[in-house]
Amino acid sequence: MKNYSLLSVGALLAMLLSGCATTDYHANHAAQLHSENQALSELDSWKINAKLGIRTASEAQSIQLLWQQQGEKYQLKLNGPLGFGSAYIEGDSNQAKIQKNNRSLAASPQQLAMQLTGIPLPLSALSWWVKGLLSPDYPATNINRTQTGKLEDFQQAGWHISILDYAKTDQYWMPKKIAGRKGDISFKLVISRWDFSNNKAAE
Repeated sequence: MKNYSLLSVGALLAMLLSGCATTDYHANHAAQLHSENQALSELDSWKINAKLGIRTASEAQSIQLLWQQQGEKYQLKLNGPLGFGSAYIEGDSNQAKIQKNNRSLAASPQQLAMQLTGIPLPLSALSWWVKGLLSPDYPATNINRTQTGKLEDFQQAGWHISILDYAKTDQYWMPKKIAGRKGDISFKLVISRWDFSNNKAAE
């Protein structure tokens, strides 16, 4: 009987210790994830090379994209068969200017994105999505995360967004493939290269 009691006490202690270890693991993981997300939210200067695929009810097209972000300001170079050959956009969250065929046009970022790509891409939100973060400017719903806590899919700014793949770049795990759908239009952004060389937060 004494041996049985000792075994029972030992099993109980093992369960308690196991529970404490699991709790500590999840607490540490949550703290690490919060720290990583904080670092990414402060990562405001970066550059990506990517391919942007766009599909509507009537056509599918592809654009080569070079995006450089410096704080709230950005520069985008686009090359593709969207009827414009190539274009250059610079601006911020409020105003953007496009240069195409030696002509320039100023409008809101969403208006220019619509004119160039044919879909209402919210560039300010996309600048957060490419970092694997929710945009603080729009409410988000139906948020799902991977087992490691990274964003997997969500709804925001009228889009259903799925982050299909991540890759380690320097000290960050960054999205490599992002898909978005809004009604019968969709996009897929495949990022081939990240560059943080001009970002103070990455130093």
